[in-house]
Parts: sequence; structure tokens; C-alpha cells
Amino acid sequence: MSVGCVILAAGTGTRMKSATPKIFQEIAGKPIIRYVIDACRSAGLQEMILVIPPNLEGHGLFVNTKTVVQTSPLGTANAVLEAIPFLKTEYTIITCGDIPLIARQHLQLLLENRADVSLIAMRISAEFNHMPYGRVITNSDEFQKIVEYKNATVEEKKCGIANSGVYTIKTKLLTKYLLD
Repeated sequence: MSVGCVILAAGTGTRMKSATPKIFQEIAGKPIIRYVIDACRSAGLQEMILVIPPNLEGHGLFVNTKTVVQTSPLGTANAVLEAIPFLKTEYTIITCGDIPLIARQHLQLLLENRADVSLIAMRISAEFNHMPYGRVITNSDEFQKIVEYKNATVEEKKCGIANSGVYTIKTKLLTKYLLD
């Protein structure tokens, strides 16, 4: 089974209130994006594609990593769409570039599952339902959709399953969903 990875790193990071892009904020002396890249490499993913904004093209941190520029910030699906022409593996892991706590073990759990589509979600208690995390909507434990918090209905915002931004999907299926 061949597995590649798309790292979504084109967000503007406006909530950080900093001139430094979110993926370059440092934790323990290391840029956030480096933790994600290192986790993907240590998981043995065959290819890695970073989707970045135009202003980061040619940045030295991305040496030895395939980068694709998302020219317009049109959301997650559009960012992944930019990487589609370069995906050659049977499965693709999609992950956000701003989750420094991602580890090889998390990615390996997705690899072991071998379902057509898998995701890592987070349980959140009712006291944190006000937090602006995307929600994973299910019906009797069957996946329905992922909805961004700002687009969620009042009932969807009560959902106790938050989107972590880490998925795996068969590349052919991903291509079909995004191109059809």
C-alpha cells in the first residue's frame, strides 16, 4: 500500500494576531510546520506535498519537500485540489500544517485502518461546545459530514465531536470527489 500526504499550510493565521505565519510560530525552538513534516517523514509516507500561500513560495524551510501554491484562499477542498495532480499513491493522508502534537503513531493508526476514508476526531465536553472547532456530524455513529463552526446550525454546534483536520482517503476517491 502506498501512502502520500498533503499538508495544508496555506492558511493566513489571522487569529494569531502576528505578522509571522502560524506555521512558522515556534514551539520549543522549532517551527510548528516542522513538527508536522517530521511526523509525516517518520511515518514513512512515500510522498509529501505542502500546500502553501504565494508569499511563502521558495522558503528555505521547505527544501526537499514538494510545495504547491494555493493562489486564492478558497478553503480546504480547494487547497487539496491544488495537490491532486501530484498525488501518485494509493492513499492520501491530509493534515493541517498547524498541529504540532501530531505524531508518527497518529498517522500509523490511519494507515492501519485501510478504510476508504478515515479521520481522527476529538471528543469535546459540553463546557467547550462554544469553541469554534469544526464539527464531525454523525447519525447513529455513521459519518454524515464535517461542518465548519461558523457554518454550523445551533444543533450542530452542540455536537461533541470536533474535527482534528487529519484524514486518510483513497486517492482515487479523493480525486473523484474533488473533480466530479
